[in-house]
Amino acid sequence: MLATLREVAGAKAADLVTVVPDPAVEAVVGSWPAVLDDRRAADLRRIPDASFESVVGDCAPITLGVESIARSDE
Repeated sequence: MLATLREVAGAKAADLVTVVPDPAVEAVVGSWPAVLDDRRAADLRRIPDASFESVVGDCAPITLGVESIARSDE
């Protein structure tokens, strides 16, 4: 995920992330199923994201407080 952020939004955005193990978060995420049944979402005509890159591209500008991502590693 961090590599995708770096690829889509650039080093400045990716360098804001600090990776620190958190046992509480690991316990929650570790309890999630490895495979999800998305048939109900499909029945509701919920369209899945095309890729993780598209999610980052959609969310990063909002998170970074900008109109869009103009990738810059400066």
